[in-house]
Order: sequence, then structure tokens, then C-alpha cells
Amino acid sequence: MKLLVFAHVPPPHHGQSYMVQLMLNSFGGNRRRQPQPPAPDAFGVECYHVNARFSKTFEDIGEFQGGKIFLILWFWAQAVWIRFRYGVENFYYVPAPGKRVALFRDWLVMFLCRPFFKRVILHWHAAGLAKWLETETSITARAATYRLFKPVDLSIVLSRYNVADAEKLRSRLIHVVNNGIPDPCPDFESAIRLHRRERFAQRQKIFAGEFPARLVTVNLLFLAHCTREKGLFATIEAVRRASREIIRRQLPLKLKLTLAGNFVTAEEQAEFDRLRQDPEIAALAQHAGFVAGGRKEKLYREADLFLFPRVIWGKTSR
Repeated sequence: MKLLVFAHVPPPHHGQSYMVQLMLNSFGGNRRRQPQPPAPDAFGVECYHVNARFSKTFEDIGEFQGGKIFLILWFWAQAVWIRFRYGVENFYYVPAPGKRVALFRDWLVMFLCRPFFKRVILHWHAAGLAKWLETETSITARAATYRLFKPVDLSIVLSRYNVADAEKLRSRLIHVVNNGIPDPCPDFESAIRLHRRERFAQRQKIFAGEFPARLVTVNLLFLAHCTREKGLFATIEAVRRASREIIRRQLPLKLKLTLAGNFVTAEEQAEFDRLRQDPEIAALAQHAGFVAGGRKEKLYREADLFLFPRVIWGKTSR
């Protein structure tokens, strides 16, 4: 099967772009860039990639910029050329979450590209579009979305929580395929497990009333886009409450929260900066910015707890 992958790869680096890159690598890479393309892999998939990168930085994601319209036309021209040059009939696309500007972009992509391809495959990396269409948009916007997208030949979802979005666009087939990455810590058993157990046992003794001679630091890690939707501010508030409870109980523990990731909007960064003016928050939380490679690995290895707030329809569940 020949597949046109109309999706971007890093940079900017985030979950969706990274997974697209892994998928391309797993299927033998972009055959457009290979002078002598290898035979199709065991799955029989040949990928032809249009790197549809509309944003250069995290700050650009979801923002309206006139130049993005010209980018859509440029990417569309590449897609049509691939369609006829290589005989590619299957169009793979990653739809946007519930954001107005991103939805307009999806409309243009579907309007321009869909007529040239026999089958459309959507890979849902975000959840919530169906709910957002019903509660936050007009009837006209919903109708335009359904007309341009429906029906979809195949929807690939990451879990059962994404199924509602695929069903909303009347996908003929829906398959759950969980994301997966290479083992980032192959030496966990030999290098980390024992150390983690020792630190956990130390904290158990403290809560049982056996206090050590000096203060014990508990390293907390939040690693995601620094946005309200990802639970940034809920995380800070939760750590503040936990710290106050530790002080109330006079436990020899100190919480240290590391926030790793870029801010997407200037407003949220300004709100975080205001919070950091509070000495209590400043003593608890530090912002490490975007991390990768050895620095990211170091944060993971040193963390005692990884904080991953669960967001349901825009509300953070603690």
C-alpha cells in the first residue's frame, strides 16, 4: 500500500510529531528521499511524506498567521504531485483537537487534498474534537466539518477515549493502536530500580515516624507543554497543598517540583511568572524549559514522582 503521510515531524518536538517520525522510520522512511527505495516492509506499506509543518515554534501552534495559507497551498501542490508521480491513493492525516484556527486549517486541507485521493486515513493523537464541535462551535462550523471529513475510510485512535471523535465523523473502520516508543531506560533494573526502592523505603519510614537526621528532598517532575490544559497550574497548586500538609505534620521532607516544557502562550507564561513571585511557590517550583537528550534523561532518573494530571474535557482531574 502506498501512503501519503501529510503530517509534520520535529521540530518543533512534541508527542504527535515524534510519533509521526517513528512511524515513518518503522515503515522504511520517506521514499521520496531515497534514490533507490527498498522493497516494501513486512506490512507492505510505502510512505511518501509531505512535511506539513505549519508552525516553527510552540508559540506558533494554533495561532492564525497569513503565511500559513500559502504553506497549505505549497503542501497541497506537493501532495498532488506525489499522487500522480508515484500513484499514491491513500491520504494519511492527523486531525486537530478542538481549536478554531486548527479546525479552519483542517477544512482547507480536506477541501484541497481529498478530491485527489481514494481513501482517507485519520490518526487521532488528540481527543475531544467531537465534544468541542457540539458545545463550542456554531451549527455552520459543525456542518462544514462533517461535509469535508465524512465519511472517513479508517480512523486510528490511541485508546478507547478517542473513539467518540472517530465515530462523530462516521469512520467506516476504527482501530485502537496504542503509541509506543523504544525503551528509554534499558538499564532500569540494574541502575535505577534499587536506588528507587531505597528512597521509597526511606519515605515510608518517615511516614511511620522514624525521622532521619537531615531533611529529605522529594523530586517531583512535570514534563509536558506548560499549559493550563496539560495541568500546569493544577500541578503547582497540588504541590503547594502537599507542602503545606508536610509542614503541618512537621515531617522532615522537602518537595522540589521541576517543570520541564515550553510555554505555548505568553499569557500562561505571565501567569506562571506572577505565581513565582510568591516566595512559597518560588521555593517549590522551578522551570527547566524544553529538555531533550541527556538533560531529559537526567530529570527522569532523578525524579521520585512523575506528575501526569488527567484532563477530561478541559478540566483537570486531581
